[in-house]
Parts: sequence; C-alpha cells; structure tokens
Amino acid sequence: MGKVEIIDSDLQQAVQYSKAIQEALRTSYDKSNDLKSYVKSAKWSGSTRGSFEAYLDLITQYHKDMNKIMEKHTKALENLNKYIQNFEETADVRKVRSL
Repeated sequence: MGKVEIIDSDLQQAVQYSKAIQEALRTSYDKSNDLKSYVKSAKWSGSTRGSFEAYLDLITQYHKDMNKIMEKHTKALENLNKYIQNFEETADVRKVRSL
C-alpha cells in the first residue's frame, strides 16, 4: 500500500468545494422540477413536447442521482476530517509520539 498524505488545508478546501457543488446541484434539481411542472401545465402538444419531457425527465433524474452522490461524498470528506482529528488524540498515537 502506498503512502497517504492528507493536508489539512486541502481537506478543508475539498469539504468547502463539495458543499458548494452539492448546493448548486440541489438548486439545479429544484429548477429542473419547476421546469417539469411548467411544461406539464403548458399548452403545447406534438412529438416535440413528448421528446422534451423525456429529455427533462432524464435531466431531473440525473440531478437527483448526482445530489445523492454528492451528499455521500461531502459526508465522507467531513468524516475523514473528524476521524483524522480523533485519531491524532488516541492513546496509541500519544505513545508513539512520546518515543
């Protein structure tokens, strides 16, 4: 297994970026749902409408899936930060440092 080095400032920045991306995806998902509602109530017919609704359904599902993924990603980064701090405070680490 290779060496893993985690730089605190980079991890903090990754958490911030992840939260920003998650918020942007949430906003985009909400807007795609609003657009779906508008299109369903619009007076528009024909094959173009059906195609557009199918496309919009795909986009909305994509944003929903990406939102779930980013929630897990953000949580993983936050947990990594928390567990690193907890690890640094364990008795085993203190013993090794006192050698």
